[in-house]
Amino acid sequence: MKERKSKSRGIRNPIWLLIVWGLIFQALTVLLFATFQADDYPAIAYASDWSHVAHDFVVSQYDLHFFLFYRPLITLSLAVDHLLFGVNPVGFLAMNCLAAILSGLLLHGLLKRLVLDRSHAWVVLVLPMIWLAHPVLLLSTSWVVGRVDTHVVFWILLALWFHLARRRGGTAWPVWLALVCAFMTKEYALGAPLLLLGLDLLDPVLVEHQGRRYAGRRLLALPTLLLIPAFLLWRGLVLGAALGGYGFLEGQSLEPFGIIEGIWSTLGSSVLPVGPIWFRSILVVITIALVLLWILRGSEGRTARLVGVLLISAGLFGPLAPLLPSMRDPGQQRYAYLAVLWPWTVLGLASLGPGPRARLAGVALMAAGFLLIFTGSHSGRRAIWDNDDFVRSVVATLEEADGAMRDPRSPLLLAGDAEQAFRPQRFLWGLGSVLKPPFWPSGREVLSLRRLHPLAQKVDSAWLGPQLRGLVPIDAKGAVPHPEQHWGPASPPGLVAPLGFDGRLEPATVGELEKGARYGWPAGDGYGGQVAVCTGFGSFLQPIPAKGGRILLADLLLANVSFGTEGATNLALDLLWNGFDLAKQSPITLYWKNADGLQRAELRVSPDFPAWYWGLHR
Repeated sequence: MKERKSKSRGIRNPIWLLIVWGLIFQALTVLLFATFQADDYPAIAYASDWSHVAHDFVVSQYDLHFFLFYRPLITLSLAVDHLLFGVNPVGFLAMNCLAAILSGLLLHGLLKRLVLDRSHAWVVLVLPMIWLAHPVLLLSTSWVVGRVDTHVVFWILLALWFHLARRRGGTAWPVWLALVCAFMTKEYALGAPLLLLGLDLLDPVLVEHQGRRYAGRRLLALPTLLLIPAFLLWRGLVLGAALGGYGFLEGQSLEPFGIIEGIWSTLGSSVLPVGPIWFRSILVVITIALVLLWILRGSEGRTARLVGVLLISAGLFGPLAPLLPSMRDPGQQRYAYLAVLWPWTVLGLASLGPGPRARLAGVALMAAGFLLIFTGSHSGRRAIWDNDDFVRSVVATLEEADGAMRDPRSPLLLAGDAEQAFRPQRFLWGLGSVLKPPFWPSGREVLSLRRLHPLAQKVDSAWLGPQLRGLVPIDAKGAVPHPEQHWGPASPPGLVAPLGFDGRLEPATVGELEKGARYGWPAGDGYGGQVAVCTGFGSFLQPIPAKGGRILLADLLLANVSFGTEGATNLALDLLWNGFDLAKQSPITLYWKNADGLQRAELRVSPDFPAWYWGLHR
């Protein structure tokens, strides 16, 4: 009898199977093709300084203003990983995978407490397995900074687990501690109190705790709602904005139809990431019909089920509201890391009841899970591998080019088919950190010749001419094999000294420019009238006439980047400000031609300029 009981317990609680499954679909997939990408470079470089870790507890993450995030525990985790693993991406990604697998185990524990009927124990196992194999999770675990998703969901699920324990006689303080950690990890935690409240209504165990009652259920999570206004107040006082995050979303209105379409697309992509849109729409309709049938099943507890589902839905999708319009694109589903569970949970609930309808839902759950794992998951892994191969190719070529360049201060430029492939955009904020410590000792700048703005005039590598060294051609697959003359042995153009100022843009400098100061650079004889403005984010070619033999700083900053385009008002300073804030240590590089050939100059900003400019234009 004892042996039979032990076997039964092993089947009902197959922790080992979930761990092995998670390793197969998370760790092995990522670790075999591990590399840093995009934001990983500057984020790790920033976190490698422990003074920055303490700094992020009282300011915006990475001391940025374009990205108004409060995520000190993410910076702390990066600092710890750097201490443990140096700059080996395998270690960082292993910690992402660990967080994902632990979250899967927590989800299993949650479902086990919620599903009282042991005959349905297979659902408790299948749902976490489907989630751990979902391609949306692979997108976050394969990207070091994607841990904002893996970590915040871990804390949210831990809070939910502690909350169910509290409803069964446990204490409240672990719930609050896990919630505070979630709020210090990512803003998505704003939905966590709603999830807790939804559990109060959906938990089949009726508790006898003191507290407000609704639909026959004790709402133990009601006080946690106070964390939402408290966090928004904290953001307002510390960051200067209660809401926000991505600067480019600040002025975006919450379009009702865009939000609905985003939710619809997310639900469809959650069940089947690949396939025709019409088929995914049918799946969404079926999912909504199933949840309505579950809510309406029997008169007892119907109100609690309805309100509970609404609260859970608001907790999953509410924090995504500013992003949902962009998630109409099935390729923009990374933010739905936890929300992808919604339709799968519905299928799981529908399969818990008696009768043929429940058995049909169970078959649908298994069949849909199989389809997801062997189609969408494979597609997700393929995209990760392709991107890793691209990044690895470009970084290796940049390191080789760095070793061949004579001038240690001359930048490298990503050129070739870069704009058509659009791949340098994958680096974005990270491009300026690739060849700098702690990743590479040289400290060389890397620029991108992709258009900084769609209406801007492109900087063609042919315009720069044969004198330039440091061109790294790019196509859709990575760095293009190219002749050695792109890098050396000739010396690239030296730096042109600024006139009237030290080459740094400060708040005081702007004040002097407004008074008519003629700060700039000498144009030289035979100046061609055009300046290439190059950054790690992109570049543009701008007509700027010389005045008194100078290229004036004021003319550069106030130039209309989309020159010649009717109705365009994109001033250079408004576009360059992103670079000033996201890459404070990197200069804006200027190129122009005169009778002596190609000339190069640099424009830097003072540390306080981004904050000053941000405050001026809020």
